[in-house]
Amino acid sequence: MTGATLAQFNAALHSVTANEAQWHKLIETVNIEGLPISYAEGKQLEQNKTIVRQDLDMVVLWATAVAKDKNSLYDEVNFMSAIQELESQLEQFADLLLSEAPTDAASVKKVSGWSTDLTTLATGPVNDIWKISFIYATNHARQLDLTCEPRSTR
Repeated sequence: MTGATLAQFNAALHSVTANEAQWHKLIETVNIEGLPISYAEGKQLEQNKTIVRQDLDMVVLWATAVAKDKNSLYDEVNFMSAIQELESQLEQFADLLLSEAPTDAASVKKVSGWSTDLTTLATGPVNDIWKISFIYATNHARQLDLTCEPRSTR
């Protein structure tokens, strides 16, 4: 992808707000309390789940800010950073689930499904949104840089 248009960037922002409820629902399907694991393992998984929820909320916050404050490179960069953090945390949570998974067949199947769903979200739509936001914000920064006075003449 050589360039992301404003329309593509706006579609990515809209995708976040349009899919927020579905993504929260997917995260909430991870029922750690139903797993036969130790309290400490469960606590760690719950903490990671909370981080993922908070990261999603932050992405939605920045997507809303960008939509309101057109042409704000500051908001675009913060959105890009937040979506990248969400992607990373989703992948880490999926990996942690697998590493802490109990060995009984029912739990393995359940945890494997959750991990797959979280990884698919991270490497699919969330990664696509990150790529578009990265390219768009980088091009926006380049355009602003080109319009600024060259450093050598200051």
